[in-house]
Amino acid sequence: MRETFSTKKPLVIIIAAALVVIGALLVYGIMVTPARQPYRDALTQYQNVDRALAQTNIAINASGASDEEFNKTIDAAKKAFTSLNAENVALGKMAVLQDGEGKSLYTKYQEKLMAYAVYSNDVLESIVKVRPVLVKCSSTMNTATQNAEGAAVLRVCATEMRAASDVPDGDYKQLAASFASSWDALATVFEQIAALPDPQGADASQLAELEAERDQATKTFETAGTTFSNDVQQHRKEILSTDAAKKLNDYLNGKSRIF
Repeated sequence: MRETFSTKKPLVIIIAAALVVIGALLVYGIMVTPARQPYRDALTQYQNVDRALAQTNIAINASGASDEEFNKTIDAAKKAFTSLNAENVALGKMAVLQDGEGKSLYTKYQEKLMAYAVYSNDVLESIVKVRPVLVKCSSTMNTATQNAEGAAVLRVCATEMRAASDVPDGDYKQLAASFASSWDALATVFEQIAALPDPQGADASQLAELEAERDQATKTFETAGTTFSNDVQQHRKEILSTDAAKKLNDYLNGKSRIF
């Protein structure tokens, strides 16, 4: 029985020691939690802002949607920006972000967030204006005939797209201007083809040259689209710099920890 008691004794000691440590940690937690709570509240509010920020991206890939779906995503995006602004205002009022390191980190975060909000609102305004012309004229282009009538249709597209190029976002402005120029160039080729007196006879070589110009003009749409896509990705990468957000998040996380 003594052996049994002696073999169990270290276990009892370990359990007792563990209970002492746990008790000490609980006491420590009770002591430091009130001091940490404002940071934890600020961290929770920061996470609210972060979630609202994520919701503002919903309209980015909406260009391929139906008109009804597109309109719904635009409305949702506008509501998301309203929510983002409200959540950020609440974050800025947190006591731990009013002075010292907290204020410095929040100020930098705020600058980045506002730059993103301005950029995204410009994109929303631009896509709402450019998209209808793109959708309509992309369909028109597939059915346009190589004659004066087809050329007239393309001229209308060029005129409408040039009018739609008056938008705040530089990438959409450039895309609209490029497409307008390409539609005008394609219309000119169609007019020249229509003016040939005998496209199947003596003017066959000239027709071949004009068709080569037509193909080249058509390729400019693809080039403009690729340039637009690359520019958008680059500009979003610049705007969505996460360094300031990471530093604020790390600061609030660090200050919120009990241990």
